[in-house]
Amino acid sequence: MGRATYEFGYSFGMTPGNNPYPHMRTLVLSKTLSLPLNSEVEQIATDAVEYVRELKNEIDTAIYLCGGGALAGSLARAGLIDILILKRIPIILGGGTRLFGDAGVSLPHTQTDFVDYGEGMFLQTFHCGDPRE
Repeated sequence: MGRATYEFGYSFGMTPGNNPYPHMRTLVLSKTLSLPLNSEVEQIATDAVEYVRELKNEIDTAIYLCGGGALAGSLARAGLIDILILKRIPIILGGGTRLFGDAGVSLPHTQTDFVDYGEGMFLQTFHCGDPRE
């Protein structure tokens, strides 16, 4: 996740260094975040796109991107998003974080799953990229 998504947790009682996903290795991609030495999360202060590209080549498990329109936009622009899962809940806020920030990207996508939870809440899964893959 990016810095803004990580720091959003502070407003819900999370403190710097806490891992919001203790069952996962959690990386915060930020050059400006300040974390304590004993952090439960890892701060990655290098180029996010290059780091994720290298990470995808090194590991054989899924990488979960949590929130972050700016980070998602840079990864989408670099072709690094394989699956997009949208959890949609009908709350009218009048604003918010754009899905891909200001990146102005459009992902090729094919919907592969749809779950309707009723009352306008649903989850959509999309395969991004060549549908033959």
